[in-house]
Amino acid sequence: MAAMGKARLIYCLIVFSTTFFPVFAGAGNLKIGVISNKPVDMIKNCNPMARYLECRLKGLGITGVKVVVAKDIPEMVQWVKKEVVDIVFETAFATVVMREEAGMIPKLLVWKKGVKQYVTLFFVRNDSPMTNLKDLAGKTLAFESPNSTSAYLIPKAELRLLGLTVIPLEGRARKNAVNYVFAGRDINQTFQVIQKKADAGAFNSNDWDELPEKIKAELKIIHESKPIIRFIASFHPSLSGKLQEALINHLVQMDKEPDGIKALQSASRISKIERLTDEDLKSLDYVKNLMKVIE
Repeated sequence: MAAMGKARLIYCLIVFSTTFFPVFAGAGNLKIGVISNKPVDMIKNCNPMARYLECRLKGLGITGVKVVVAKDIPEMVQWVKKEVVDIVFETAFATVVMREEAGMIPKLLVWKKGVKQYVTLFFVRNDSPMTNLKDLAGKTLAFESPNSTSAYLIPKAELRLLGLTVIPLEGRARKNAVNYVFAGRDINQTFQVIQKKADAGAFNSNDWDELPEKIKAELKIIHESKPIIRFIASFHPSLSGKLQEALINHLVQMDKEPDGIKALQSASRISKIERLTDEDLKSLDYVKNLMKVIE
């Protein structure tokens, strides 16, 4: 192999190893954890925030801030237990799981896409006779994906709270159950309902607001859940109080500085970050109760 070829191979191996796998770093490194099935995109989007914090935490002995991406909640929980991550940005469901199973401490509310909370909406075709959730018995419901909070976990819990049986569709729909399929994306959920491949769909109110008016006109909402806070930043219990407070101060200040605003927008279009209130924590308790229903 030519020298140039070897150099390229070594470079690729280094990039691959530091991008996809957790970094078991020393005390000088701070690790930001996120969950995604697109690690390359997620790291690219979150790196500006990492650089922002890196510049401001040097006085506390932080020499680097790295982004690590878990494929799902169970993997992130294991990383928390092994102290691979120091701060995690995730949904309410993931936050509750990490708090209950690994001791993570929810600290900050993240306004993702300019929104602090959402409701899950159940929708059907405009000409459908269905008017409430109990009408979904014997019908097919299109969820987004198994990892979605607003388009799978919450609607599934809402249905079970009503005493409905919720099962994957296998062959023909069972008459005494809500039979679900996964559409992959929110827009696909609407298409499946409009094209009569599913009787209903469910996703969050922000996704509904972003639908083209032409699609909305063919659908109607039959139910909405209680509001749930959208995104939370949680800290590892091993972080010192001094470092936690410094992190909080810098993160809540980001929307007031030009480079901070750019970093927030890059990271999933975050508009601002603020301290969790007692009311926000009540929302997490509501999510915890929902989780008991779907276990």
